[in-house]
Amino acid sequence: MPKPSRDSDPQGPPSRPFIRLPDAGEQLLAGAGERFFARLLDGVLLVALLMPLVIAAQVSAEDPEAASLNLPIWLLLVPVLLYDPLLLRWRGATVGKMIVGLKVLRVDTGQVPTMDKAIMRTVLLVLFGLPLWALPDPFHLLGLAVVGALVVAITQQPRRQGWHDRAASTVVVNARESRRDN
Repeated sequence: MPKPSRDSDPQGPPSRPFIRLPDAGEQLLAGAGERFFARLLDGVLLVALLMPLVIAAQVSAEDPEAASLNLPIWLLLVPVLLYDPLLLRWRGATVGKMIVGLKVLRVDTGQVPTMDKAIMRTVLLVLFGLPLWALPDPFHLLGLAVVGALVVAITQQPRRQGWHDRAASTVVVNARESRRDN
């Protein structure tokens, strides 16, 4: 298993951790802040793309206040569940990750995830996020605890992997600052 390495400056603290991946060279692991910002950008994009469906449901409903209940949840969930896996398999990054300069790579090959690994990663992310919006008050606060635990996992793990990354055997790297030694 590739282990993270740390380049250290004798005059100061160790620099940000790198990981050596087969066929990808030495890659700088992405930080929690970069990952959060990329996810935030993806969320804004998905809301912008799905908002016309919600507006159309409200405009066409007899009772606009109940219109969101008439919109099938799968109509909103399917694009969310397809967005990450398709882009991760195709480019190794979602639009938010591309903007921030991040990439998701497999630990064993250094390549972009296979479709099954990309789907596993996404499904786990959605499941971890469910308590944030799907549970009634005050139970949705559990979602904040889950997100907090995920941030701790990402910041405390040597490879900066969340649970979804560990399950899918992936790491998120800063593609702009990584070194390829081929």
